[in-house]
Amino acid sequence: MTSEMLVVMALPKDPLEGAWMLDPPPRIARPQFVVPVAVDPSGQRGPTYGQSRGPHWRRTSPNRFVPSDAIYDETTQRIVEVAAALPPDAAITGWASLRLAGAPYFDGRDHRMRELPVPVVAARGRHRRELEGARVHREGFRPDEIVHRLGARCTSVDRAIQDEMRHSDDVRLAVEVIDMACHAQFTSLARFGVYVDAAPRRVGMPTLRAALELASEGAQSRQEVQMRLIWEVDAGLPRPLCNPTLYSSSGRFLARPDLLDRVAGVVGEYDGIHHDADPQRGRDNTREQRLRNHGLEYFAAVRGELAAKIMVPRMHAARARAATSRMPRAWTLVRPLHLTPELTLDEILDRRPPPI
Repeated sequence: MTSEMLVVMALPKDPLEGAWMLDPPPRIARPQFVVPVAVDPSGQRGPTYGQSRGPHWRRTSPNRFVPSDAIYDETTQRIVEVAAALPPDAAITGWASLRLAGAPYFDGRDHRMRELPVPVVAARGRHRRELEGARVHREGFRPDEIVHRLGARCTSVDRAIQDEMRHSDDVRLAVEVIDMACHAQFTSLARFGVYVDAAPRRVGMPTLRAALELASEGAQSRQEVQMRLIWEVDAGLPRPLCNPTLYSSSGRFLARPDLLDRVAGVVGEYDGIHHDADPQRGRDNTREQRLRNHGLEYFAAVRGELAAKIMVPRMHAARARAATSRMPRAWTLVRPLHLTPELTLDEILDRRPPPI
């Protein structure tokens, strides 16, 4: 059997994309992957015993193999290979379950770009071998918490979010999880709070509940979440709005800044790697001047600066400038009457089929 004979799978079309009159939710491009196969003496459905020991096949788990060049979407491939080795009483959970559901943030890497093990939840009280490439949590699950994605047993989005938050290394990482799940339009803070209140007590629930106190809807990247937490926790400033739409007093669109202190009139922006290019830098400067001309103070963070010792003085300085500014407040959050009202996240979710 050759690698060309294998079926290359792709994520199915997301049913949420067809919701009427709504923009499609943020989703990853449909990655390709190869399903691990067992040894087949005939060589028709898998490698022969001899082929499986050769250089053209890679063992993923006991009696499961993929071609050595089966990379495709690396993150999805890792998840599928673990899923193929799951015992009947286990399921993919956490970031990996959310990734298979199409969430863009959950890429299987930490802040240092190191690969994370695939999280698995399994029944309690049974001795079994560890799964290569996985981190197994023996906590059990209810039948209604299990769905199937790409042929793999996975936890539902609510259970996956809960597991990823509970097992996060610190509260701020857990805040990233729920904020990015809201960004993917998998849930809202209100809906997830109802789920958590009804869920049984499990390890890590204090971390989860502390993260929910700090969570906010509207962030579009993990860097925005971390900048907001520095503003709120380290700088001790009032909770800002995330990506609100600003208009001029005459009703003209101004911007959608990453953070807005609407009382002080301060805008904060995180400038990622694409902001280094000359055309984008010019647009950023024009945008900053436009906001200042309308009575808003401005601060920005770039790559490598999301640390409290760097950002806290910058944030306080921006707020101090805003307090002494004589520029008239020529901006508003009020949406012009001729525009369609913006929907809240809960209103959007009410209009869509629930994510699986």
